[in-house]
Amino acid sequence: FSEGGVLGMVRREFPLPATVGQRWVEPPDQNEITSDRETLRTPAGEFTGCLKVATYLAAGDSGCAIRFYAPGVGYIFEEYSNETWGAQVSLIRFSR
Repeated sequence: FSEGGVLGMVRREFPLPATVGQRWVEPPDQNEITSDRETLRTPAGEFTGCLKVATYLAAGDSGCAIRFYAPGVGYIFEEYSNETWGAQVSLIRFSR
């Protein structure tokens, strides 16, 4: 779960163990893990084997959010759009 993020939402990021095809509902939104093999480039670098989660706002009637999680890093990118606005969140740097 996360709270107080830049998009101002409280949400379940994904259930564990994370498996492709897994779905869950956080009313009124529907969520699904759609891939675990994505490659994504952010200002922080290129990440492979990323988990991709799709959220359909109000079951898709109000917009969607697509977010990515990199192995060993976590949340690296999100694209969000609803009926009135959109946003992107991107990892710019990290350290281990």
